[in-house]
Amino acid sequence: EVVQSSPSSATVGSQPPPKLPVQPPIPAPAPQEQGAASKVREGLRASVTLLSGVGQRRAELLGKLGVNTIGDFLYFYPRRYEDYSQLKTIDHLAYGETASLIGTVWEAGGRQSRGGMYLFRALLSDNTGTIEVTWFNQRYLEDRIKPGMQLVVSGKVEEYLGRLTINSPEWELVGRSDLETARIVPIYPLTEGLTQRWLRQTVRQALSAWAYRLVDPLPEALRKTYDLLPLGRALWGIHFPDSFDHLRAAQRRLAFEEALYLQLGLLQQKLQWRSQPGRAIQAPEGYLESLLEMLPYALTGAQRRSLDEMLQDMATGNPMNRLLQGDVGSGKTVVAALLMAVTAVTGGQSALMAPTEILSEQHYKNLG
Repeated sequence: EVVQSSPSSATVGSQPPPKLPVQPPIPAPAPQEQGAASKVREGLRASVTLLSGVGQRRAELLGKLGVNTIGDFLYFYPRRYEDYSQLKTIDHLAYGETASLIGTVWEAGGRQSRGGMYLFRALLSDNTGTIEVTWFNQRYLEDRIKPGMQLVVSGKVEEYLGRLTINSPEWELVGRSDLETARIVPIYPLTEGLTQRWLRQTVRQALSAWAYRLVDPLPEALRKTYDLLPLGRALWGIHFPDSFDHLRAAQRRLAFEEALYLQLGLLQQKLQWRSQPGRAIQAPEGYLESLLEMLPYALTGAQRRSLDEMLQDMATGNPMNRLLQGDVGSGKTVVAALLMAVTAVTGGQSALMAPTEILSEQHYKNLG
């Protein structure tokens, strides 16, 4: 049952949880910091065309990915990562495992199957063995994968006629510079006309120029309390982590900040909502007791406590929103019915909603 009351919750059979703080934990920036923060915000709103190597054509392609400003680049998170320091060689692959490997394309080509499906196959080698990889209904790969290229592929290793195979793997064209880094490499969402290598270079350019210039919205004391990375370090970690520990710490910091903004937004809405004037509802003297005497049973202690708390809230005149929670049969409906009766006797109206038509009819007959 959802009944009008204060923002704190009353739970039948348990104690109400503590109220949220009325003040947000993030203080406003000092006056000397506001000027610098304003300049940074202005720079982050600048077009991606201000970055080296980003012309109008590439800016349009980035726009398809939702990247229109330099700030968008900083928060354009990878969809996954490849750990080039932990790649397997073909001779160490095992059936049934999900693995990543780098191989040189020996053969590549497509054909139409008898069932009408288009199959594109490539034979990869890494000097320890060969493996066949297959993609289904991806004809565009004829122009993307050619003999002599080096690919990193990730997928489930399977067996076909005694040979190693991977079906529909994730893949990426790699170069010498990627292999030499031997590190965790970000893999970004793509659109036709952009490559992973170019995206990584451009994201790195944006991070180098702006990541450590951002004003961290989380105070240092709060970061220490919850062991959170500074914002700049977290942005580098989400894009180019030094280790998986660094990646997890970056994800934790950015998730914390996102959740905090959500909670602060909800708190702000609640405070704005509570600032609106409401109507005080107070039962005439003796009215509630007469209702309780008409019941064929006495309320439990939890029911009476919840009822009293909500009546007190209704009498304040502040807008109220309360969730009354309890197990099936714990007596939530009778508490809601008593509150509706008090509202009606003071000249107000109530609406009782039910999830099914049958329950609605039951309420109508029982409360009529």
